[in-house]
Amino acid sequence: MDKHLLQETFNQKRPPAWDCPNCDRGILKPSEQFSVKSNSETAIHGSEDWWDVEYCKYVFSGMLVCVTCKEGVAIAGNGFIDREQYDEGDWGYETYLVPTYFNPPLRIVKPVVADDIPEEITRLLTKACEMFWCDGDSAINRLRSLVEMVLDARGIPRENKGNRLSLHHRILLVTDANLLDVRDALLAIKYIGNDSSHGFTGIERNDLITAFSIVKFCLERLYPPVAVESDIAKIIAEINANKGFAKKGS
Repeated sequence: MDKHLLQETFNQKRPPAWDCPNCDRGILKPSEQFSVKSNSETAIHGSEDWWDVEYCKYVFSGMLVCVTCKEGVAIAGNGFIDREQYDEGDWGYETYLVPTYFNPPLRIVKPVVADDIPEEITRLLTKACEMFWCDGDSAINRLRSLVEMVLDARGIPRENKGNRLSLHHRILLVTDANLLDVRDALLAIKYIGNDSSHGFTGIERNDLITAFSIVKFCLERLYPPVAVESDIAKIIAEINANKGFAKKGS
């Protein structure tokens, strides 16, 4: 999915055109206006003299529908008010929404891979996509687990003589000369996962998007789809075999 569709907030009046998680061809549009409700603090104190509009906090929910396949996607999250400068140069207040939940989850990345990719790997990627919006660190931990699954699928052992191998050690056991770039990419995911697991303040959205992109690169390198010979490729092969177009009636 395009990076600009994955940012943390959006103007309530201008929801992003997210890609449909079902057909991957259509875009999602609100079926009706989102339901936006004040949180308890805003509802209780919002009318008091000392209250400022920028203190307002909301929760919201709604339904998105794909314009192509009609898939329904539930969305929910939080909201706030902030100033925005308009094209004319004036300033005003707008409501911004922060999505934390999509069901079914949006596909953050869409690796083009072979059909024989292990189901456990695609399932973990879906789980990571689900956590992307509400807990970036948990999403990274899912991607780190996905790395373990990738190594399992390649026959990289988890133990050596009864001793558990660290993820770092397992990754270094990828010695195929054609996959050294994948090995480096897997190490990068491991290091990012270390930061998320060891109590850091939280991964930034752009860094999270980068991590998903690295996983996409790994999966496409490890599970490339079978090339389908196009009609034009067949025609080219026939012309070259016949040193020109085949004679009609021959």
